[in-house]
Amino acid sequence: MHIPLYNQFSTFTYIPQFTPGLFSSFQQSTPPPNKCFPVGTYPVNSGHYIITPVEGDYQTVRFDLISFDSAQLSSQMLINGNVVVKQINIHAALGTVGFAGNGYYCATFFHKFFVDYGGQFFRIDTLGNVKAFGYNPIIPNINKNFALYNTFEYGHALFINSGSVFYYSTGEGENWQLFNDFSGILGFPQLIFRNMGDKIYATYSIGNQIWRIGFNGRDVNLSELNKDGIQDYSMITFISRGGRYYFITTYNGVYYRDSSYVNQLKSPIR
Repeated sequence: MHIPLYNQFSTFTYIPQFTPGLFSSFQQSTPPPNKCFPVGTYPVNSGHYIITPVEGDYQTVRFDLISFDSAQLSSQMLINGNVVVKQINIHAALGTVGFAGNGYYCATFFHKFFVDYGGQFFRIDTLGNVKAFGYNPIIPNINKNFALYNTFEYGHALFINSGSVFYYSTGEGENWQLFNDFSGILGFPQLIFRNMGDKIYATYSIGNQIWRIGFNGRDVNLSELNKDGIQDYSMITFISRGGRYYFITTYNGVYYRDSSYVNQLKSPIR
């Protein structure tokens, strides 16, 4: 069995080749929330690929698609072996006035990157092919406030959480449909949905609440779970399972609980 040496905590430094005079600063996430799923702004696609914006203007942004052999990641700051960089120019979608800022979000599903840059949505594969959706995955030329900052899978569909409005695709992100608008529910825009096997949980962008998520048609049901033992104000950044235990990573430490008690409701707590 081949086990790559990288993990979610591995880091390395990449310094791109800049073009003199071009804008080369960008936000590394689109708020809110400031911690999304998958964790991090630069998720590793298929164990070999990372993509990052480098420079550009309000109409065209250059991305670098970096490919490497993950087995050659020998330390936190060093990759041995060949690193291949492919430059990709991403253009604002037709019919739009351009990028409305420099916020950046990226997730990987189906061996593809799903990217929000400057309020516009893109799907990019590992060959560098780009599909531009514009300001909105179903109506490209409206809703300049669209921000992708959370993606998750449910059933055979990929979901976009853009705050209060959810979209879904059953074709690996080729086409999208509106799932529901939850803008009338207080606190809903701050929820981060997280896959855990065939179950879905949600946490807040602040605080340490945990919910078990259920779907009923186009509605989402939230059942708050017992979080006894997790320090107050411990912002949850990741949930994972190892053997019989669930592990919860926070800014204040790592907590664990036996899987048989994870879905225990907040009330009653016994």
